[in-house]
Amino acid sequence: MKTIKYLSLLSIIIFAASGCYYDNVEELHPGVTDKSCADTAGVVAFNPKVKTIIDANCGTTGGSAAGCHGTTSSSGIPLVTYADMQVALTDYPFMDDIRQTPDAGSNMPKGGGKLSDCQIQVIQNWIDQGQLEN
Repeated sequence: MKTIKYLSLLSIIIFAASGCYYDNVEELHPGVTDKSCADTAGVVAFNPKVKTIIDANCGTTGGSAAGCHGTTSSSGIPLVTYADMQVALTDYPFMDDIRQTPDAGSNMPKGGGKLSDCQIQVIQNWIDQGQLEN
């Protein structure tokens, strides 16, 4: 009889514990703070995922000429808007530059570290999915 009680109690505890699963990215991967990389498998649109990565790494915020790829920057390659990104993808080796491949025209972001593999994958998924705007 005691065995049945213990098995019943154990079953209840296991059942109750298995129903409470609240893990999130921050708990599973405490070093990952970039929310743009939380999901590289879903549908990726320019706003907000790709733009968030570009704004954080390419000098496109804080005034039109704030960084390398602002509207009036010296690079001549603005990356502020969706249309700007379309031009960059067509006219420049954009993915080679951010991947920093040996045959890249220039390693980007300039003076900053390489984008994370996750950030690069988000941008590649956006391109592969047809470059959705929103």
